[in-house]
Amino acid sequence: MNPPTPRGIFFTMETLSYFVRFLLEVFSLFTWGYFGFTQFNSPMHWVAAFLLPTIAMGMWGVFNVPNDSSRGNHVVVKVPGWLRFVIEMFVFLGACYCLFAMEEKVISLVFLLLICLQYLTTYKRVIWLLKQ
Repeated sequence: MNPPTPRGIFFTMETLSYFVRFLLEVFSLFTWGYFGFTQFNSPMHWVAAFLLPTIAMGMWGVFNVPNDSSRGNHVVVKVPGWLRFVIEMFVFLGACYCLFAMEEKVISLVFLLLICLQYLTTYKRVIWLLKQ
């Protein structure tokens, strides 16, 4: 007789990596919006707070590489892997720039470090992406 299988949520490194990536994406979009809100005069700050993260989110969600394990199988606009990587860097590094421009240098550097760690831990995906 086999022992009973424990029930519950088990985190693998892959699921943890996806979760961290999701948090980085959400923080990036928040940063783009906050930057737009604080850097423009009223009423343009509301427009910028809406448009900047919407544009970043649109690029992130529309331009995909087929069979990307971190993106699912739904591809709206098929792009080569290097272009997808450039889009990801634009969104993440743009958020770092926004933080830096708002004089949040420490948060910007910590966020940059987290982005680097995320890509280092998912280096196989980065290699796969660049080969597509």
